Amino acid sequence: MLRYLGVFGRVPASGHLCLDGEALLFIGANQRRVLSEEIGIGFGIVAAKMWVRARNPQVGPIAAIDVDQALYDEVVPALERNGRRQPDYLLAFPDESDPSVRNFELLETKGTVSSSNAEHQLARGTTQLAGLTVDANLLPGVVVSTVSNAAGIRLMAVDPEERKVRWSPSDDSLRSARHASRRRSRPTDKIDVAADELFASSTNVEMASLAEFGGLSESARLWRPHLLDWRGRRADSATVRENDLGAFIGEEMVLEAPGLERIRVFQGVARDVATALKGDDYRAVAETQRQFARIEKERGDAGGEDFRAGQPVAEAVSSDGALLRITVQ
Repeated sequence: MLRYLGVFGRVPASGHLCLDGEALLFIGANQRRVLSEEIGIGFGIVAAKMWVRARNPQVGPIAAIDVDQALYDEVVPALERNGRRQPDYLLAFPDESDPSVRNFELLETKGTVSSSNAEHQLARGTTQLAGLTVDANLLPGVVVSTVSNAAGIRLMAVDPEERKVRWSPSDDSLRSARHASRRRSRPTDKIDVAADELFASSTNVEMASLAEFGGLSESARLWRPHLLDWRGRRADSATVRENDLGAFIGEEMVLEAPGLERIRVFQGVARDVATALKGDDYRAVAETQRQFARIEKERGDAGGEDFRAGQPVAEAVSSDGALLRITVQ
């Protein structure tokens, strides 16, 4: 996000971020390709969550979980992924009829500057959705290609229909998955995983990623003990910021240079969610997230604003309790 801050503009009337078409023209070809891919990830996840909500209007928090981390407990370098055809993310969300049950779907994100290339990306992405099966069954999923250029942003998507996949978390499966050893397999076109293994691992990754986003290192290691092996120890963040949704605990970065505006970037987690993450009770975390998602939805339905009058502030809030705030002073 910070790397591409100069590419984004701000709509004065709403405070929402947008892309600056003129700024895009000054980015070199290779970096432009990388930019397209990374913008594709961001917009692809947003579109996928909208896709889930369109089919499940009363759904609670929706998480996008890195497939590599769920399968291998780490991010696999791009060169080592050559030959693999697995999708990027798992989408996880509570079942509308029974919140104790989780639904899982797949997401593959693409990014490009050309609409014609986007069509090829969608075709390739559908094969990647089929590259990960659970107990020999395909999962529902969506492929999103984001076309970003000076003319604006356009999203194209395809969602092959498959049967719904549901899973009920248990304390035993979650704790067992935290300490399981997962080694990378040789490159393959298709991977089949047991439901309990994949979904328990992905749920732990989801909890740890949220804690880490808020600077809650100890909580992150509770959910993913292997994090200590390659990230070392650091103290938990304690910065608190508030908005109309309540208090958030996280960390703040200040960017400044002589003669230029100061930029504050805060990322954190709702206080109640952060407190629940300090234990290893998934149900407690899920319940606080459902409560937060309900409040966040009510604010949206009531036309709540995510900016403050008189001060250039842009906020992004996700239904799982995460907040990103950028302030220009």
